[in-house]
Amino acid sequence: MRDSTSLILLSQAHSQAGDDPEALATACRAADKDPDDFRAPLYAGIYLAQLGRYDEARGELARAAELDGSSPLLHHTLAYVAQQEGKEEEAERHLRTALSLDPDYVTSRKTLADLCAASGRIPEARRHYERALALFPDFPEAQEALGRLTSR
Repeated sequence: MRDSTSLILLSQAHSQAGDDPEALATACRAADKDPDDFRAPLYAGIYLAQLGRYDEARGELARAAELDGSSPLLHHTLAYVAQQEGKEEEAERHLRTALSLDPDYVTSRKTLADLCAASGRIPEARRHYERALALFPDFPEAQEALGRLTSR
């Protein structure tokens, strides 16, 4: 059986425990077990991004996209990498793609609101923060950011 689910879940546990190098190694083992499972390169890309290895992360994320480009998490992670590299327009494109795939993807909604706020698009930022809070009312970062907008 080629199912790599158990290894992907194990990689997530390693990452949640703060061990991204082991999470990455486990995701790579998942990719070896099932090369057609887009989740393995997706999570490898996430762990590489968390480790600050952005070029390698882009490579893994591109591989995941070739297998299945319809994951909001994929586009959110590509947005994260783009932001870390100072590519705000690219980050915004990926966030909008993530939200087109899942309008309720709250982390992309809040990150897009942050980009809008930073670039002076206050009404749009406010709409995204409010939508994020409608989806997840106990989202302190969105509450604080919306509060900062309101005080402007």
